Amino acid sequence: MINISYRMTFKDLGTVPILKPFKNYFIYGQGLRKFLIKRCMIGQFFCEGSSWNYDSFKKGIQLIDDASRENKQIIYPLIEKAKGHDKDVNLMYFPVKGSIKPFVLIIAGGGFTNICNLTEGFPIAKEFNDLGYPAFILNYHVCKDILMPRPMIDCSLGINYIYNHLSEFNLINNDYLVCGFSAGGTIAELWSTSHLGAPIYDLPRPSGVILGYPFTSVKYTFDNKEDNDTCKMVLGKNRLDSMNSIINTDENLDKDYPPTYIAYAKDDERVDQRNSTCLYDALQLKKIPSKIESHTKGGHGFGDGTATEFEGWIKRAVEFIERNKLAK
Repeated sequence: MINISYRMTFKDLGTVPILKPFKNYFIYGQGLRKFLIKRCMIGQFFCEGSSWNYDSFKKGIQLIDDASRENKQIIYPLIEKAKGHDKDVNLMYFPVKGSIKPFVLIIAGGGFTNICNLTEGFPIAKEFNDLGYPAFILNYHVCKDILMPRPMIDCSLGINYIYNHLSEFNLINNDYLVCGFSAGGTIAELWSTSHLGAPIYDLPRPSGVILGYPFTSVKYTFDNKEDNDTCKMVLGKNRLDSMNSIINTDENLDKDYPPTYIAYAKDDERVDQRNSTCLYDALQLKKIPSKIESHTKGGHGFGDGTATEFEGWIKRAVEFIERNKLAK
């Protein structure tokens, strides 16, 4: 058991021997969070008013501890002879012994400038492990001008790597789910489309999609300068108008899109809730099995929902996918 206190800094946490390989991936990226994480005490990240939950965070750290003691390798690089940020494109694997369930690919968010695995990666993997699902966390490219379609390529590298090492990972079932949050939700939902996702890489689509407060449509960003600047980075300033409909998932669904579960909070001040509702409406119009869960409180970044009305939502999402994927 790793002893964690509010007064520790994240830099202190990264000096714990068993956590050292993961310290760059607590919150990965070049944005403000990387600056803060080096200097802030852990308690400052989980203060009153934050959507991040301390107990959820501790569950994620404990998962790393347990998995590292039981397995020789957790982190699997995806790009050979990589340099620069390419070196950090990888999978982190958290197995479940003897599982016959599908594996899940988890894609944490962070506005395409960071990857917030502390709250949307490790604790989510723990939730899926407890439900019997082997879990992979994807670390993908961020902070790159004209970012798209780089994260989609990273997804393809990840799924290909898993399929090429099924026996090494002791995976009996080659079916899989994707679960994404915020910007990671964008990647997860687009990965499930035919025009930007798995089919163009000759890979099967996931059998289910689980989304927490996803960014779905450029239509709901232009009244927010920060979101607008993010779109320019992701798509390229000169490609914004021509590309925006391509990344609007609600406009690019087909009959084979997987069953989908969406969760969002009505007090989310970071991602407009219409991003969730427009996707749900489009899924319903296409008669694709889908369910939306929303509550008044939760903010942006509630992750696994610990100590909120969303508590247990990952389990509810999995149950919905399991009921509907065979009927699809």
